[in-house]
Amino acid sequence: MTANNLSLIPFLFLLLAGQARADEWTSKDTAWEATYLLLHIADWGQTLYIAEHPDQYYETNIDKIIGEHPTRGSVNTYFLFMAIAHPLISYNLPTKFYFFGLKINPRFTFQFISMAEKAYWVNHNYRIGIKFDF
Repeated sequence: MTANNLSLIPFLFLLLAGQARADEWTSKDTAWEATYLLLHIADWGQTLYIAEHPDQYYETNIDKIIGEHPTRGSVNTYFLFMAIAHPLISYNLPTKFYFFGLKINPRFTFQFISMAEKAYWVNHNYRIGIKFDF
């Protein structure tokens, strides 16, 4: 799977959410989503820093939605949209789904993959000197 194809993963989960009946939301779901949102806010701040320092840094987001040298406005629009969309997708995903006889939890899988991706980039950005700029 190429990097460009990876950006399709959230949309695949969205399609699954549209076909599913959401299960009860638990305190664990809230904790996972809150963790994602904290990482999302950190990534947001770092991306704003990138936008303010185009001579030093460029955005490497695999979905290429905001481009290599985004404006503060495009950064804020994108991250606000995702801060709303992610919990909505998570809430609407089921917790039980059978795939070729294998029981999986699409809600947790979506939240976990999202958190891991955010944690990776926040750590990567921090290590190369990108600060937080709000």
